[in-house]
Formats: sequence, C-alpha cells, structure tokens
Amino acid sequence: MDKQNRVRLKARATVILLAVCGAQSLVFLLSAATQILAIDPPPLSFAVFGGVTAVLASAWIQEDAQHAFEVADRKGFLIRDGEHHRIRTVRRDCPKLWLVVLHLELHPELMAS
Repeated sequence: MDKQNRVRLKARATVILLAVCGAQSLVFLLSAATQILAIDPPPLSFAVFGGVTAVLASAWIQEDAQHAFEVADRKGFLIRDGEHHRIRTVRRDCPKLWLVVLHLELHPELMAS
C-alpha cells in the first residue's frame, strides 16, 4: 500500500471513529432519557438511531472539513508549491486547522510529496 492510500485510510478511520463515538454518546443519552421517562422502546430503535446518526455525522464531518479547507484556501492560509500548485503546508494560525488537515489527509493528492 502506498503512502497516499495509508494517509487516506487513516483519515477515513478518524472520521468513522469520531462519528461512531458521537453516535454512541447520543444513543447513551437517549437511552438514559427513556429510562428516566419510563419509556420502553424496542432495542432495534436504538440500533437504527445509532447507525443513521453515525452515517450523518460522518458526512457532516467531511463536509465541515471541506468547507474549512475552502475558507483556508480563499483566505491564504495554504502555502502552495510553485510548480504544481499543490499544498506544501498550512499556516499554524489557520482557523479550524485540524479540519483543514483532515481534508488534506482525505485527499492526499492535493498535497505536495
């Protein structure tokens, strides 16, 4: 497996981990609320809610990362190489730096070697 695929796989694993942790937290809170309110929903409803939430959270994280990247590009926080206009580095004072880096890791073809 080449370096770009390893970087992309690591970034996708990060997105999935964040989405699943967020979904699990919401399922836990929903479960606690149903117990407090003495409601007994079927267990399948928690599984469906968790699965749908994880998928939506994953898409949300990726969209947010893309938006942060576009803003950083527009405002000059990305330093490009002269030759191929690929991203050489991201300025440290970039707002939402971790999302910009996540987008670059999801799309390693945008980065200089």
